[in-house]
Amino acid sequence: MPIAIENLRAGVISDASWGNSQGQRNLEKDGLDHWEETETQWIRHHVAPRTTTFHPAATETGPDLHDLLPSRLTIFNGQTLRDDWTTTKGITTLQQDRWTGKTIFEKQPQGKKLSHDNINELFLQLLNTSSQGGSILMYYDKSLEDSKDPQKVSIVCWKSTRLKRKTINTLSAECQSMVNAVGLAHWHRFLLVEALGHQLQQEDWERALATVPYVVVTDSKSLFDCLNKTVCTYTQADDKRTAIDIAILKDDLGLSGGHPRWIEGANTIADPLTKKMRGDFLRGVANKGFWTLSFAGHQKLRSEHDILLLCIDCEIKKGNTKCGRCESCIGFPLFLH
Repeated sequence: MPIAIENLRAGVISDASWGNSQGQRNLEKDGLDHWEETETQWIRHHVAPRTTTFHPAATETGPDLHDLLPSRLTIFNGQTLRDDWTTTKGITTLQQDRWTGKTIFEKQPQGKKLSHDNINELFLQLLNTSSQGGSILMYYDKSLEDSKDPQKVSIVCWKSTRLKRKTINTLSAECQSMVNAVGLAHWHRFLLVEALGHQLQQEDWERALATVPYVVVTDSKSLFDCLNKTVCTYTQADDKRTAIDIAILKDDLGLSGGHPRWIEGANTIADPLTKKMRGDFLRGVANKGFWTLSFAGHQKLRSEHDILLLCIDCEIKKGNTKCGRCESCIGFPLFLH
């Protein structure tokens, strides 16, 4: 049965994978900034203002990483910072204001090499800084918002694309992806509000859309917390652009009737849009037309789906088209597997 028009809602599921998009690496070019080599050190001079710490692999020229000690000394604006460039903090925001100065790397003693296992490869993502964003727009029964059982949904469209703006962390990528998803949701909600007989005016379109609430689903706990905490967004993000995006999102959701919802990463169906993984469960939800925001409901759907795949796999090997053993097979085409 179709969803009753008075219960019909339009919502989105957004997801992003930071540094997961294959693009041109964001390498720093030698210009004003340049290397200087001494007998015991490699020194990177930062003439052009910057905000982040410097990683020795961030340029095409420079030292072999295995010839350096893990220690790094950054001298900036009359201050000094000593840390370890081989850890997950290899590239971080040093301060909000731009700085100039130099970064000093000590060379390994003669005959010594830095082991590959001691170098954290997170810097590869930071050099990429291109992220994959994905969103799914669905029409759903309003009971989905508070019911523990799977409810009727209809997946209308989906999008998987490289995010236009390069980001420095997962929060920035998730926020940018949600901004794009919310814009898509508004367009479909316009259609829904008009179908319900509302007269939209340019001056108060947000108020009109607020009469039809909607959910924005994410598996990013950090983004969900930022959207729900009543604190200054500049205290929640490392960079100003992300703080501005969060502030815009909070204001837009409040005016247009949006409700951010968090689900565990294992429960989301948007992961195949941003990560290299199978999408059979997403196809199963699209074909069967039921989904849930609750963990218990998801476990039920996943169990039925896994049993179905097991049956189909077994029967395909036998040359049969239907297993004849589980009712879940009805309505599930074999291309799910």
